[in-house]
Amino acid sequence: MKYIEFQHDLLFFSVTVLKHAIIDYAVEHKRDIWFSKNDLQRVQAKCKETCSWYLYASKIDVDGTFQVKSYNKDHSCILVNKHSFVRSDWIARKFGSQMRSNPKWKLREIQQHINEQAVKASTVEEFNLIMEEIKGISPIAYMDLVRTESRY
Repeated sequence: MKYIEFQHDLLFFSVTVLKHAIIDYAVEHKRDIWFSKNDLQRVQAKCKETCSWYLYASKIDVDGTFQVKSYNKDHSCILVNKHSFVRSDWIARKFGSQMRSNPKWKLREIQQHINEQAVKASTVEEFNLIMEEIKGISPIAYMDLVRTESRY
């Protein structure tokens, strides 16, 4: 996975794309970032600690894209090990296409892959939620599938 490096005047297609980029940055760099302003016209992200890192972007009226207006890339905070952004929706967004292309991918292999990408987590419950969301099957049906597969 390759993450974006923010800079002044950088453009984003939509507020959703911008927020996903900030979340990906926070996870990759192990920073505890929060959105202090978050609406359809502007987004401001800051570190939760008393850190100088911040990003402010606002909507450009002409075409609806978002532009980074001010950005300070320097961190003075400590790294975090567990991240509140690493949830089933983030994992599905980052690894969903790989999970769909390999439906027999085992939980341990997925965990190893995610850990290799500098992300911790993925409990069995979270994995089941992801599989249900992606495949449209229930966790119980998936476990039956795993048990059936392991018999042969």
